[in-house]
Amino acid sequence: MTSVSEISGYELGPRAEAAWPVRYGIWLLLAATALLFGIASVIPYGTAVNTPLRRMPVAPLRAAAAGRAHFLVREGTAVREGQPIAQIGNDAYAVFVSRDVATKIRVPQSATLITPSGSRRVTITAILPAQNDLVPLRVTVPGSLPPQEPATLSIPLPQSHLLPILMRSVAP
Repeated sequence: MTSVSEISGYELGPRAEAAWPVRYGIWLLLAATALLFGIASVIPYGTAVNTPLRRMPVAPLRAAAAGRAHFLVREGTAVREGQPIAQIGNDAYAVFVSRDVATKIRVPQSATLITPSGSRRVTITAILPAQNDLVPLRVTVPGSLPPQEPATLSIPLPQSHLLPILMRSVAP
């Protein structure tokens, strides 16, 4: 009977020394992973949040108690409880962002309003009380927007590094 080594010309059986991928492959993968994490920790990564812009409803301010008013009525005019005395201007808009995005915004902060007719700079003037998981931001738009024109607000956030973002995406 002929043996395998006679047919193939190769000696079968255990080697005296393992091949280089077996000896060094794990260390190469570990070094490559460490290099990627090292690079990710020093590369700055700028982010921007894009969110639809909504017109804030015009809401009349009502007097909580009887007294003298100084806004829509003449100076010193007596007002009744519940009577409209002022209105929020038409330049007020609102956007809703998540809580962690709202913590990175510094008021007043500029942002870019993007509409089909072009883009312009606007100002985020206030962070309003949170509603569920979303935080409304008051945005002042110079001039006016057509009522039904869709608009998106691009809010630049402070630069951070890529490593914390990678860690958040990997962590459960």
